[in-house]
Amino acid sequence: MGAVPGPGRDPQETFENNMVSTFNVMRAAQQHRVRRVVFSSSAFGMGWAADPAAFVPKY
Repeated sequence: MGAVPGPGRDPQETFENNMVSTFNVMRAAQQHRVRRVVFSSSAFGMGWAADPAAFVPKY
């Protein structure tokens, strides 16, 4: 599951990257009888920031 450039600009792309990819991992784990999966999240797990620039890394 890679990063989406400019998260929030394309909600469909963000959804597909985060939710559909996670679903696919969980489904594959179930099919292969994996007992545990380590799940990690991103800042989007906490909701949208009042300032969209908060999600843009400054390099």
